[in-house]
Amino acid sequence: MSFATVFIVVVLVTVLAAILLLKHRRSSAPALTQSVQATVAVTPMGVALTRDEVHEVLIGEDPCRPAIRISALTDEDRFGRARQVPMQGSLAGRLNAALQAVPALLTKNELGDGSKFMEVVINGDLVRSSTGEGFRAFTMGEKGIKEHAVLHEAGGLSNVVNAAAVWQVASVVVAQKHLADISAKLDTIVKGVEKIQAFLADARHALIVGTHRYLQQAVEAIQSGELSPALRLQLESCERDLLTTEEHMVKEFRSRATEDVAHKETVGTEQLTDDLVKRYQHLESLAKELELCIKTRVLAWYVLSLFPGEPQLKLARQADIQRSIAELDRLNVIRAGALENDLPKVKSTFNRQKTLDERKERISGQAKAVALTLDTGRNACSTEVTQSANLLITHDKPMTLFVELNNGKLVALRSLAQAA
Repeated sequence: MSFATVFIVVVLVTVLAAILLLKHRRSSAPALTQSVQATVAVTPMGVALTRDEVHEVLIGEDPCRPAIRISALTDEDRFGRARQVPMQGSLAGRLNAALQAVPALLTKNELGDGSKFMEVVINGDLVRSSTGEGFRAFTMGEKGIKEHAVLHEAGGLSNVVNAAAVWQVASVVVAQKHLADISAKLDTIVKGVEKIQAFLADARHALIVGTHRYLQQAVEAIQSGELSPALRLQLESCERDLLTTEEHMVKEFRSRATEDVAHKETVGTEQLTDDLVKRYQHLESLAKELELCIKTRVLAWYVLSLFPGEPQLKLARQADIQRSIAELDRLNVIRAGALENDLPKVKSTFNRQKTLDERKERISGQAKAVALTLDTGRNACSTEVTQSANLLITHDKPMTLFVELNNGKLVALRSLAQAA
């Protein structure tokens, strides 16, 4: 057989084989397509994800340290051991809407009657420190990240998982952990106002009580599931008004402490003594008002700290409050200097030395009361700042929520103190 004959035979065999293979592929294509459709989900970004590859959804800047982690819950005992969370206000509805699409991404999340169970872990420090801008939603599989999308992007996971809504709900959940502490601080301020109401100037009384009532509204709003921009904006008005009032009181204290109390009597020192005692009584009332004003500022800062984002503003506000507390020590120095100038004035050839000593002691006693009030106020305000800062750290520990959805509706919500 010649080389040309062999070459023709090989070509014919190859063509025949190709035709047979093409016919076989065409006949099997529908079954193969059906199989792929049964096991693969196409995401909005066009990335094919096998359902059993998606184990959790992460929301944050870094998947290694997410602000929120959502995963399927397969341990029914853990759900049963967690404490029930009252689903009050709009929070339940918002959480329900935010999590609607999540179960479809997760597998192995059905227990018993077909209800879908999810575990939501919230890292409070990350939620409070950011506005959520630039946060990403990630789907995670056994081999790592499957898909991700920035929250404000039109496409990607933001259309499947309402990550921004989940983050907003998480912000409210974190804030709600502080409500008992805020209410306790509000009660303390009310009692403080009641104790010195007779000494408070009308304008100062109205300002502190008005701020207190506004902060009470803030507590009720957070309790109902809101962290509204309007509420956040009003906190700046509270700070501005309180700061202005504080400045006026400090200037009044300095002016009253350094003014010259003239000795107008031609005989004796009784009127001079009364005038000096009244001066220190006024300074004492100012010191108490300052303590209340600073404590109210601390509380407003505490509430501000529950709103997400603006970490530098929160730090600056805290630092300014610390400076106000330090100002109480400086006022005490001024008070001490005033006393040194006042006591030598109490002298008269018409009074016995015993009488003069008693009158000086009376003045000194009232001046010491001012010192004690300033010291007590400084310590109390410092304690409030420290306790509030510690509470923020304590409540920022990871919190675990267990969610039960039945037919797409939130039917139960439970929580653990921290992620287990």
